[in-house]
Parts: sequence; C-alpha cells; structure tokens
Amino acid sequence: MKNHTRIITTVQTAALVCFIMSPFQAENSLNIFSRLDLFTSFSLTVPFNDTQCKSQATVGMTTGFRALFRDCDIRLFSTLSPVSLTVPDENSCQKVFQALTDNPSFGISASLSHYLHIPVVIQAGTLVPGGSWKRLSSPELSTSISPFSKSFSLRQGLSSSLPGPFTGERPFAGYISAGIPETAGLFKDSAISLFYQDDGTCAASAVCSINIPHMIRTEFSFTGGRFFLSNTLSSWFSDTAFFHADWFPAFSVQALFHSQTFMSLLTVNAYEQPFSQIRYTYRSENKLTFRRFIFILAGFAADGKNIRCPDNSLLTTLGQLQAASQYTWKSAFLRQSSLTTGTSCLIQHRYDKKKRCTYDDIKYAFGIHYTGRQMSAGLTCKASNLSFPATNEKDKETPEYCVSARFSKRKGLLFSAATGTGTFSDSSAKEIFKATMGINNNILCASGSASISCSQNNSEYKDGTVSVIFSCSRLSKFFRYTARIVLKSTF
Repeated sequence: MKNHTRIITTVQTAALVCFIMSPFQAENSLNIFSRLDLFTSFSLTVPFNDTQCKSQATVGMTTGFRALFRDCDIRLFSTLSPVSLTVPDENSCQKVFQALTDNPSFGISASLSHYLHIPVVIQAGTLVPGGSWKRLSSPELSTSISPFSKSFSLRQGLSSSLPGPFTGERPFAGYISAGIPETAGLFKDSAISLFYQDDGTCAASAVCSINIPHMIRTEFSFTGGRFFLSNTLSSWFSDTAFFHADWFPAFSVQALFHSQTFMSLLTVNAYEQPFSQIRYTYRSENKLTFRRFIFILAGFAADGKNIRCPDNSLLTTLGQLQAASQYTWKSAFLRQSSLTTGTSCLIQHRYDKKKRCTYDDIKYAFGIHYTGRQMSAGLTCKASNLSFPATNEKDKETPEYCVSARFSKRKGLLFSAATGTGTFSDSSAKEIFKATMGINNNILCASGSASISCSQNNSEYKDGTVSVIFSCSRLSKFFRYTARIVLKSTF
C-alpha cells in the first residue's frame, strides 16, 4: 500500500507541475505529447535434469509503460519474480497478481528548461543514482577489460536515471539538478545536484566547468553525502571489528582536463570509517589520441585494506594499473571498411578476506575487428588469473583463458549475427554459442535469437542451458508496443 501511495503522489506532482507550466506555452500545447510505449516480457524455464522434474518449471513476467512528453518522462514497470508453475487456482492467481504489483519500479522526470530557460531537471521514483555516486561506491577500476575500449566515463557530479523494465527493486528517491545554459559560453555545463533516498541517504554535488572553444575544457567537481554503515557479521575470527550502525560521510573530488588529443580525469575519495578513521582512495585515467592510434593508461590506489564503502561493502582492491592501446587501418579504396587491432592489460594487487593475504592478478586481452559496409567480424582472446612471477601455491586460482568470435551482417532491412565463446582452465571449461536474426525498419523491429551453453568440470559434464528469445516492437507516430518472450531450459 505504501508503494501505491508513492506512485499516486508522484503522478499527482507531475500533473501539478504540467498544469502550472502549461500557460507559459499554451500555443504549443499540441506538441506536448510525444509517444506512449507499452512493454511486456514473459519468461518460462523448464529443467530437464535427471535430479529434477517438470513440476519445477518457473514462470516470470514484466510489464509496464512509458509516457513521453516534451518536458516530462513517466515510467511504471512491475515484475513477477520466477515462481513455480503449478495448476492455477483462485488463491495462486491472487498471489501472482499481488506479487506483480507489490514492488513496482516507477519514476518521473520533468525538465523545466523550456520555461525557465536554464537546465533544471526534477526526478522522483525508484531512481538509479550514477556519476560520482558510483565512483564513491566502487572507486576501483573495472575488472572487465576489452581490447576495443576507446575511452572512459567523463561524467562528474551526481546523476540519476529513471528505472527500466529490469532495474530491480530500489528505494524511493528524489533528484534535482540545476545548471548553467549553453549560451553561457565559458562556464556552460556547470551544475549543482541533490539526490535523496527515503531511507535517509543523501548526497549533493557541484561541478564547475570552464570551456575554451575548439581548445580545452576543464572541470572540477565536489561531491559529499552521508551513508548508513553497519557490521553485523563480525566475529572473534574476523579482521573487521564490530561497530554500532550509524551514519558516516563520504566525499569525492574530481578534476578533468580535456583537449582534442589528450584527456585526464583524477578522482580522490575520502571515507569516514568507524572509530573516527579517514580513509582515502586515488584513481587516475588518461587517454592520448594521435590520428588513428589510441593509448589509455589508468591507475588506482587505496591507503589500505577493508575500506568500507557507501554501499556497506569492503574494498578488497589495494592497487591497479591498466594500459590499453588500439590502432585502426582504413582502406583508400574501400572507404567504409576498417581494421582495428587492440590490446589491454590489467595488473591488480588485491586482498583475500578468506585467506587473509594479498595476491597479484594479471588480466590480458588481445583482439582484431573488421568493419565493412554490410558486415563486421571480430576475434578476441583473453587470459586472467595470471601471476608474475609465477607461483606454485596449491590454493592459488589457476589461469583461465577465453576465446570469442563474432560475425554480423546486414542487408537491407535484414540483419543476422553469430557469437561463439569458449572459456577453459585446468579444471573447468564452458562453451557458449548464440545466433540472432531479425528485421528492422521505421515501423517494425523484430528479432529472434537462440543460444546454447555447456560446462564441464574435471573433464566431466556438469550442466547446460538452451534459451530462445523473441522480441518484437511495433512503432507508430504516437505509440510503440514491445513484446518479449524468453524460453529457457536446463539439462
């Protein structure tokens, strides 16, 4: 009932804002409404393992809509988590309907720029925070590497996005952002933001941007907030002491330099920990571009182990160093064709909470990718859990290798793609193959894909999965409907 009250209050607030602002542009009232999107997704999973029976089949569902206006975006999605498929009766149908409406994801975003002539955005609902909020919660570099990464995120300050069909359950939150308009020239893109959740968690940020046209752009941002931390799993043998749950502040300072050939982003985070400790993390990302050559160098360092982050997780990464490069060849005869080769390496120094020791981990990736007018193909090779110098510890993770290939082709309105991935180590292996076909035009977009995966452990078959996904979207001037069906089986 509480969630339904929040939805009604959010919609009422949106209607009130639209009603107050509508007289300012009454002559353009016919252009206020843009489009209505409806979405439905159905999933069915049927296991065929010897130790399971068909009565353990599960069904899930997601449905919702998006109403898009000129200055407003309203979304509402409800998800039914996978439940056992049994013979339906009155009680089971009532439980399914109640589960579908218990924890909806909803949100509204209203832009007042058209009326106030400055970029002002107000959002409410089960929002997803981003920007410097994510940098505070996950200060380290991403552990997933790609040989074809061309850049890194330059977003500074707080940001927020409305929920999607598969966002998941999140607390109710509000967000407001106000900035300097584009006509300001030198200080455009400067902004202040505020994010607040109904559990008391809140954060605010200020971004100062200095732009010199066709030359450089520099930005400085400060973010601060308070977050609820607790440690209920402490024991005599734990290396983190017990403390009373309370609110603790965290801060982030960022500096960006951006030019046509070089960009650099520095992030420094400070966390107040229990027992009046202040802990720090440092992160630097740099990119150099010289014609068709790109070089990226990034690093991360923490002042020690077990820094408790705003999401109440313990930071286990002590240091990281990443280097990536790629070069693109373009044919003088085939102007729409290009060949790109890239490589990336990530060295990590981490702390193992179970073994209470530090270890080094090296990841490496290499790839080659061809792009033509109607087709593209690529090959990527990755290696992880490497160490230098090599060690012979019995409890150390064995190296893991991955090879993936991708091919796609488009001819007119038709497109097709195929992807194959093989991952193997000394004791395990996994193979995945996926094929996709579809059609795409201005009115209809339909696609179907089938995938199969198998895994082995110690040269013995472990399990497998087969899935079929069909998606269809019908678009008109003011209406779009999307239907998605997922059929999955384990064997």
